Amino acid sequence: MNKAIYIATSESNSGKSIITLGLMSMLIGRTAKVGYFRPIVEDFEDGKLDNHIETVISYFGLDIRFEDAFAITKSQLIKKKNKGKIGDVLDLIIEKFKHLEERFDFVLVEGTSFSGEGTAIELDMNVLIAKNLGIPAIIVGSGVDKTLEEFLDSEYLAYDSFKNKEVEVLAFIANKIQPENLKLAEDGLRSVLPKEVLVSAIPAISSLDNPTVKEIVEELDAKVLFGKDYINNEVGSFSVGAMQLRNYLLHLKENALVITPGDRADIILGALQANESVNYPTVSGIVLTGNILPEDSILKLIEGLDSVVPIISVDGGTYRITNKIGSIKSKIYAENKHKIETSISTFEKYVDLDDLSNKLSAFEADGMTPKMFQYNLVKRAKQHRKHIVLPEGDDDRIIIATSRLLAMDVVDISVIGN
Repeated sequence: MNKAIYIATSESNSGKSIITLGLMSMLIGRTAKVGYFRPIVEDFEDGKLDNHIETVISYFGLDIRFEDAFAITKSQLIKKKNKGKIGDVLDLIIEKFKHLEERFDFVLVEGTSFSGEGTAIELDMNVLIAKNLGIPAIIVGSGVDKTLEEFLDSEYLAYDSFKNKEVEVLAFIANKIQPENLKLAEDGLRSVLPKEVLVSAIPAISSLDNPTVKEIVEELDAKVLFGKDYINNEVGSFSVGAMQLRNYLLHLKENALVITPGDRADIILGALQANESVNYPTVSGIVLTGNILPEDSILKLIEGLDSVVPIISVDGGTYRITNKIGSIKSKIYAENKHKIETSISTFEKYVDLDDLSNKLSAFEADGMTPKMFQYNLVKRAKQHRKHIVLPEGDDDRIIIATSRLLAMDVVDISVIGN
């Protein structure tokens, strides 16, 4: 029997990607063929791919086309819901999931990320999808900016939402917990959850939350002047180079992003030299504000250097640009192998892989939802196509039924009547 798991959360920035990557790595090591599916994805521009799907497919080398790895975008979902057509959405999700289930021994299903429009309905949709697919769930909760009581209350509410709809919760993973509070979080969850639910706690990993220069370039629509080979450098801190160089150097921290107007040649050259010096922290990149470029002589000097960190130019004042950089939420993407590998190693360190694997193997679905029953019925009808004759062709009910059956393309129909 084919198997699957649904990774869900009830909030944004829960770090669900760590769980997805870690679990996918575990499954590939223990299962012959593993598939990946996102029922609902964020809207993406033409020519671009959903970041989650692209990262998982490319890193693990999965034999799945992008268009087969998701069912519907968030905006399409909202339009369907407003028209009262959630049933159509579920039909589509079940159909696409079943196609993957037929090809793979195990399918990892990743729920929504609670970002952008439509977050109010996301928890209910995740529960509804998991129920109709007939698969168990792993819930991921974040400990950021919560007291222990607030954390336990919110996560039990998420657990209860799944259980009330008869979706089995196999594991609960507390993520982004302060290292000194790991045991506190685990013990707290065990005190409110049934003992059969596997509980794990993963600490906050600062490097996973740090944006890369590439993300900053995309967010600011910046132009890369130098250092494209190091565009995936992670930014551990950032500061404005407004004071004199001798004073600014004292404020540099590890993996520093230097923000300065483009005409501050002293700060630019000083930062580059500090990056080469063993006596100063590493510089991850330099942001030149105000759409001002250094003079030609300075540019020529930089061009002659053997190795240069990314230097990017942006249109905007230093104050506004600094605030925008501070608000960037980092994501894990396909080219950033370091973050992917950190995610996998963190998951393997803090989650009992054997216990989780045993729970996944032992799970058996109990019963079948009407939507899944309908899908199986339609599938059998298509495999054994029949020709049926319907009388009373002037009856509206017969006309509606005929229209639906023809749209589903499951039978050949003859209607008797005027």
